[in-house]
Amino acid sequence: MPKIWANGRILISLGNGRWIFGWNGSRVMAGDVGDKIMDEKHLKQLLFVDDVRRWLRGYRFEVLEGVKVPFSGSAFPPSSGYVPAAYFENAVKIPVEASDPPPNDSENSPINLLMLTISIAGMDSLNPCAFYILTFLLSILLYARSRKKILIVGGVFVITSGLCYFLFMAAWLNIFLFAGQIEILVWIVMGFAMLAGILNIKDYLYPKPIESGGRLARIGASMRRLLRKGSMPALILGSFALAFTVNIYELICTVGFPVIYTEILSSYKLPLIVHILYLILYNVIYIIPLAAIVLAFAFALGGRRLTEYQARVLKLVSGWLILVLALTVLLNPAMLEHPLTSLQVMLMALGASALTMALERGVRGWIYARRMRGPPRAD
Repeated sequence: MPKIWANGRILISLGNGRWIFGWNGSRVMAGDVGDKIMDEKHLKQLLFVDDVRRWLRGYRFEVLEGVKVPFSGSAFPPSSGYVPAAYFENAVKIPVEASDPPPNDSENSPINLLMLTISIAGMDSLNPCAFYILTFLLSILLYARSRKKILIVGGVFVITSGLCYFLFMAAWLNIFLFAGQIEILVWIVMGFAMLAGILNIKDYLYPKPIESGGRLARIGASMRRLLRKGSMPALILGSFALAFTVNIYELICTVGFPVIYTEILSSYKLPLIVHILYLILYNVIYIIPLAAIVLAFAFALGGRRLTEYQARVLKLVSGWLILVLALTVLLNPAMLEHPLTSLQVMLMALGASALTMALERGVRGWIYARRMRGPPRAD
């Protein structure tokens, strides 16, 4: 069988457009298998790429249990009973067609990444923590009856939110770009993302009193002190400091989405400036609902605050979205290259949220009915 040895790896032709690729190092997973057929040019690059798993992801292949390859032209005669060979701990069987690279290859499909960016950023923009705190701040500003102050404080809050989120995501992107080939790192990070999703679901099922005199009371006191400042520069600087402090809490509240998105973004082989532009697009989409809330308060000089129950429901939906996305990244990342995946993720999360709400209502109703009946009376 014809063989190509290079860089401590091997390609073995089985004929009829079928090849075995053997290597040592990071493993591939069944979830990496996709529907695309590899071409010969892409196949031969497997001998030299740094991250084999990312290069194979989305293509059709069969995972094998390693491969043992005898050396050709051995100096040892068959009668010696010794056949020197190389053993590769990882191997895959790949069907190949002699054609140009497929047009929907991840590195040549910016449309898929653009749609994924818009959809995940759109999901992330429904941020219950940001909504609740922003509407709380603006409701205090209503007492000042000043459209100008609402626009200034609200605008500073929105811009600071976008800036903090961008810096946070840029840090995660750098981690994935420089250490993303370490498979265990992806599992650890996705595990933390899933934990964030579970905590959001827990906050719906077991809500904590949001307006108890803790964090919001301190934020409200800070805002009232800001309103008493006479100069505009002092108001702007004070608003920025307050918004920055508040956004530290928000990052903890919604860590899941940015971590998942930056891991996906790092898997696309793009120039650094393009990665940065995608992060900017993500954050512009992220702040659109916040900007809309500020404008609604400013030009209506009034508005409806997000209720505690509405914040809980948003947390529930975001928790399920984070869970489904993290599981998709771990178990079947090739799905993320399909345009309809975002819609499927959204529908699954909404369905799981509706089921959770129905079960929660049913259990609470059953507990309430049991309490109302009370213990049986003794005759």
